[in-house]
Amino acid sequence: LEELAVHIARPDGTDPEILLETENATGVAWRGNEGLWVTRAASSGAAARRPVPVESGLYLYDLSAMQTKKVWAAGTRTPTAPLSLSDGRVAFALQASGSSPAEVIVWQDQGPQLRIPVPHNLYRLVAADRTGDRIWGVTLRDDGPRFVEIDLAERRVVDWAWNESAYRAVGSSPDGRA
Repeated sequence: LEELAVHIARPDGTDPEILLETENATGVAWRGNEGLWVTRAASSGAAARRPVPVESGLYLYDLSAMQTKKVWAAGTRTPTAPLSLSDGRVAFALQASGSSPAEVIVWQDQGPQLRIPVPHNLYRLVAADRTGDRIWGVTLRDDGPRFVEIDLAERRVVDWAWNESAYRAVGSSPDGRA
């Protein structure tokens, strides 16, 4: 993971810019016009011996200051798949580890607003409804990918069959909404 970092593509066709302080990125989502939500895994191997190893967590990359600020530490677990929601909230997956189940965490302001257990690790959070009350994700299982619907108000997770056309349609949505 040490080789993964966030790159910004330029519309003028110049080479993409690597954003400093985004190594070990496991996911990225826009935070309005001012920044990016970046989930990052902890440094491992030789990278863990660097003067400032990366701590697993949720980070906010400020585009005007061009710097990253850790807003939440994930401890020994790995956060992935951030998805911006309405009202400045962000949802992301916290992958299962040992006996701890995977979770979807909804972050708002100073901390986790919701923590919802999910029966399988999430590959990606792909869409949200306009209110940000329901989100959809993709899990990868032994029998193939599946959709999950996560109802934040009811704190309920529903499995759905895989549909390649739906996945492509959601992935091409200009605003990331279902």
